[in-house]
Amino acid sequence: MEQNFLHLPDDAMSCSIRRRCHSLQQQDPISQKDLRDLQHLEQACQLLPLDTQQRRLLNDYLACLGSLQEREVELAYLAGAEDAAQLFPLQNSK
Repeated sequence: MEQNFLHLPDDAMSCSIRRRCHSLQQQDPISQKDLRDLQHLEQACQLLPLDTQQRRLLNDYLACLGSLQEREVELAYLAGAEDAAQLFPLQNSK
């Protein structure tokens, strides 16, 4: 029977992937640099002379990008899991 990983509960899948990614990010120098850059850019954005509507638009745009990126990571993870399951199917032990 073929297992479809896209039907896993979103919150269980997300938590598992986030834990694994967080662990990998802590060990990855590129991710660490990107996180430092992100903090710097967030501080710089706060100093921009934007009115409330402009700031809300910018924040919503950035939140949407982040959400989309998280979902892409989840789907890539699931695609890899499906590929592994197809390449290395579990044998019934009888």
